[in-house]
Amino acid sequence: MRAPLAWVVCLLAIAADTSCTRENPIFGASGETAGVDEELADEELLGDEDSPLETGDGGAACELVGGGDMVVSVPHTCGVNDPNLGAYRHWFRVVAAAGDTWSVQFCELDFCADVECKHIVGQLQISPLPLAQLAQEGACLEVTARGFEDPNDECNYHAISVSSVGEASSELIVLARRTELIELPPLATATGLADFEPELIDVESCSCAESPSSCCDANPTTVHAYQVGDVVIPIGENRDVTIQGRQFVFWTFNAFSPGDCDGGTDISWALTAK
Repeated sequence: MRAPLAWVVCLLAIAADTSCTRENPIFGASGETAGVDEELADEELLGDEDSPLETGDGGAACELVGGGDMVVSVPHTCGVNDPNLGAYRHWFRVVAAAGDTWSVQFCELDFCADVECKHIVGQLQISPLPLAQLAQEGACLEVTARGFEDPNDECNYHAISVSSVGEASSELIVLARRTELIELPPLATATGLADFEPELIDVESCSCAESPSSCCDANPTTVHAYQVGDVVIPIGENRDVTIQGRQFVFWTFNAFSPGDCDGGTDISWALTAK
């Protein structure tokens, strides 16, 4: 009985070894299909790189964006001090000028005489405008500004005019506006800019189908530009313009309608003397 029992054990061992080395129809002879499955899984996760961006509703996403903004910061003490204009209005003498900032002294009257100007120095900044090129040390400036009533940020304004004042004349050197919700300070008729308002024109829009989550009352996301006379000034650029026979430079920092139901058009522009 010993010989047949050994023979059976041997046959079982051979059968077990054969089953382990037999090719598996699922994985293939060398396991190549495992790598293919991994590549297919990666493609499903990453998606098609050439396909357009999509909104949450399955449509193509609008990729239009607006521009930037200015900083308009005036010296303390801030707030409305001219109730007739509803504005911040002061005269300053420039004691230093660099880049987009004037260092100034407060003056009591519009001629900036020595006895009328305080020695306390403040900063008047309208960035990124080249203020140092518009008025140098010794210049007398009349500054009128309007903004939202925010006690935590009362020295940052949204509309401003700056004139260089002499004993016999006054010349507008800066006019700027950062929101359509605040009107420009009133300007004298003699400036030729009393009714100045640049024209907002459309450049490019997305359809509501491209931005269904932000398209309100059929007002799609739109990039605008400004037009002064025959000159068009796109976002991020400046152009020479002529107004009432006088040369200026017009700057467009932003002109963008996001299409939100709660918002209008984001604007930021400036006009500087040339």
